[in-house]
Amino acid sequence: DLLTEQSASRRDRGYFWLPIDRSFSIQGFGTVVTGSVISGELNVGEEVELLPQKQILKVRGLQRHGNKSEVVKMGDRAAVNLQAIHRDEIKRGDILVTQGYGLVTKRIDVQLQLLASSPWSIKDQDRLRLHIGTNEIFTRVRLLDCKELLPGNTGFVQLILEEKIAVNRHDRFVVRKYSP
Repeated sequence: DLLTEQSASRRDRGYFWLPIDRSFSIQGFGTVVTGSVISGELNVGEEVELLPQKQILKVRGLQRHGNKSEVVKMGDRAAVNLQAIHRDEIKRGDILVTQGYGLVTKRIDVQLQLLASSPWSIKDQDRLRLHIGTNEIFTRVRLLDCKELLPGNTGFVQLILEEKIAVNRHDRFVVRKYSP
């Protein structure tokens, strides 16, 4: 109980945001994607945008924690049945979002804190793995305010991604060395 009370509650951003972790087909229903609803709510029959593809899709059906539902909300584990798209057109790391929200980009500016326990530093142009939402993508680091980011320090960094992703302000992320 004490840990629950101490943990920071997540704030609803005011719009639907679901990082996709799986996509598959069900005979007679079509394409279904699953993920955890980070923000907002979604209703059966609404349109939603798939990012980074920037494709508008209609919601055919919803499941909330494994049960059929008319709506899914922040905190729910959701399955979303989508019309007019094949499962192969969607991959882990894509985002379902209220139309007009979210940025599709190959560059993001971040404040990066390197753990004091890190056995390595980060140098300009290092290649790293970025984990954001359900996405894992390779990135190059462009240090903006120092020559080397040492363990325990924080710096401003531009991440130059190897492919486009959907991101939003204040998204949390983790970076790891390119090769473990």
